[in-house]
Amino acid sequence: MTDSTTNDPHFENIAEEVTEVNTDADKLVFYSVYLRPPAGSKDKGPNPPSGSLNKVDSLTKIETIIRRTQEINEKLDEIETNNPDKFFDQVEDYRSDIEDVKKRLKNLRQIINYEQLSEGDPNKSEGSWLTTYKNLLGAKLHKEKNALEEIQESETKDKEELQALCKRLDKSVQNAGLLQECARYLHWFTNRIVETNEALPDSKKDYTLDLVAGWIKTELDKVKDHEQNCFNVKSELEGKLFEGQ
Repeated sequence: MTDSTTNDPHFENIAEEVTEVNTDADKLVFYSVYLRPPAGSKDKGPNPPSGSLNKVDSLTKIETIIRRTQEINEKLDEIETNNPDKFFDQVEDYRSDIEDVKKRLKNLRQIINYEQLSEGDPNKSEGSWLTTYKNLLGAKLHKEKNALEEIQESETKDKEELQALCKRLDKSVQNAGLLQECARYLHWFTNRIVETNEALPDSKKDYTLDLVAGWIKTELDKVKDHEQNCFNVKSELEGKLFEGQ
């Protein structure tokens, strides 16, 4: 998304709407891990976060967000029609954002309905499901680390700009917590299925699970480090604001 889109009055409301649907989609994607318990496990596991939904409500929310993306698309069509060429790049940026949201949610619909998948389909087995979420977690973490670096590299001393950076950083801290909740459950889930797998006869063991477990542990460590970095940068920014008073 280009900076000019967020500063242009034509896109002011759309900017807020796209941010909202992205936030809602992220919550659905990363809290949906709690909808799949490890097969055969009697452990209750970590409690779902307060913002998580049950399966029925999650599927309903997916459809609601997809409808919202279609409404945003219609608004973009109107802007493009009324201002041909002038806002082409900005419109395309937003289209790309909302198409990404739709794609993620359509994939999530399949992941949530994992019981209905055929054997061999991605996300049917627990190992492939974990790999999918490891990739989702890694991709989101990469974006969040880049966003944090942008904030950290700012050398501004202007009070208003520092306050704006603090506001952006609050969002980064919030997202880091979201990823932490997801990683925590995936780590617990992984430990349970590895324990179950180790108790099986050698002929029935899934020897790829140890590899997957290593990936999940690595992502968990990265998420923890990122969350701590967010808090560190927040302290630095708040210190700069205090000095400027």
